Amino acid sequence: MVRGRTGALLGVVAVGFAVGLAVGGAVVVDRTARSPLLSDQPQAPIVAVPAVVQRTASFAVGLRAAQSTALEAVVSAGGVLTSLEVDVQSPVKDGSLFASVDNKPVFAMIAPVPPIGDLRLGDTGPAVGALQGWLTGLGFEAPTSSTFDRATAAAVTKWQASHPGLTADGVFRAADVVWVGKAEPTVATVLVPPGARVEPGTSILRFEPTTSRIGVTEPADLPAGTYQLQVGAASVKYVAGGKQIVDASDAAAVALALYPGTEGAGRLVAPTAEEVLSVPASAVVTDPTGATCVFPDATGAAVKVTPVGGGLGTVELAGDVELVTVLVNPAAVRTDLACG
Repeated sequence: MVRGRTGALLGVVAVGFAVGLAVGGAVVVDRTARSPLLSDQPQAPIVAVPAVVQRTASFAVGLRAAQSTALEAVVSAGGVLTSLEVDVQSPVKDGSLFASVDNKPVFAMIAPVPPIGDLRLGDTGPAVGALQGWLTGLGFEAPTSSTFDRATAAAVTKWQASHPGLTADGVFRAADVVWVGKAEPTVATVLVPPGARVEPGTSILRFEPTTSRIGVTEPADLPAGTYQLQVGAASVKYVAGGKQIVDASDAAAVALALYPGTEGAGRLVAPTAEEVLSVPASAVVTDPTGATCVFPDATGAAVKVTPVGGGLGTVELAGDVELVTVLVNPAAVRTDLACG
């Protein structure tokens, strides 16, 4: 048996522990008594220098893909559908051979708007602009004036000359192409088999529905600006306040990342990093009024701050706050924790 004051104390503790276990299995601790493990000396102020770090702001957003109605391929030529050069469940490439009518080739056209008839010198409007963009995309450079000028006619002639069976005279004929939409489509169903007779305006096949747009649910505190919307392997530009993505290729990329579902989440990432101050989480105080602040030392006045992020045991503060030092343990060394 251990004798002396220490032994008596250990005996009392042992008896108390045994009694506590006998009463319902609970241990009652007198919280008014100071733990013998704690020092009687008051804690000293701990002051640190905030770290300046680079932070890239990001925000979570909700995403929902909206499907368009199924588009049908309509020919502008009349005659016998000699051949159909596309397969079900296969994509249709822009400018590729699509079909032939009376043995004359018809090519796929991906453009913002369909052709509205033949186009020639002097014509103007969106259809001409779409043609010019289409020719340039295929490697036959044309102006972007939306006016069918001589340079446009020259580009049309080069395109026609590159395909035997077309008349290379610089007049764009709607019968030489079939509009397949604004983005590369996938064939769903053949409506007219080869060998059948078609008239101008006949739908010869139907495409799979495409994603017309992506709805974006923004957080209420999203700052204005341009971001990169990231979801899975997709990364597209997004302007705050837009609430949707309507660009065909961007919408398709996001829809593919959401597949097989049509809803999900992504992140808006700021294009550039910003400097912020990183301080220990224990240094940040929220007073009863809801104000947030830190203290430079044990006696200095509170400095109001705005947390903008954080990590394990740290809080990031907006970089515009003037703060040379920060008190790490304000709750232990200050009696006044009001943020002012």
